[in-house]
Amino acid sequence: MDIEANYQKEKRFALVLGSLYAAAGLLQLILGTGLAGIFFYLGQPGEVLHAALLAFADMLFIPADILGGFVLLVVGATFLSGAKELGAGISEGKAYVYVGTLLALTFAVVYLLTLSGNALDAFVLGGEALKNWSFLSDLKPGIYLAVLALPAYLSRKTRFSLGKPSWE
Repeated sequence: MDIEANYQKEKRFALVLGSLYAAAGLLQLILGTGLAGIFFYLGQPGEVLHAALLAFADMLFIPADILGGFVLLVVGATFLSGAKELGAGISEGKAYVYVGTLLALTFAVVYLLTLSGNALDAFVLGGEALKNWSFLSDLKPGIYLAVLALPAYLSRKTRFSLGKPSWE
């Protein structure tokens, strides 16, 4: 495969995942900090925007979580930095994409462990705790966005290379 075509493929992948992670992180930050309430100052259109934002967040299982938003923004920024470098023809951009993939999968594992712990807690305690817990209440964007990064990791895990160093 042509190196330039490979860079374009990596760049598109990084751009899509970076944009998705950054958008989900920004939405989590907006909801977590209460900035979504600013829309109320716009009057009736603002109330509609606020309701639409909350409905959109609920539809995508995006909670109001400041730290989770920062995590998603960091992963998104890593992917977007890789896309920028690959767009400029710099081979080190592949490293950003690889690190972004590893970050995405690492935080997905953390979220899955948290989900498993909450599920175990609900089943052990039973009663009211079991009634209040659901799988969807613990589903975070870091989990389902990592599903997009997993095939990239699996396809690259044995052949990741930046190529020949420039000093050789």
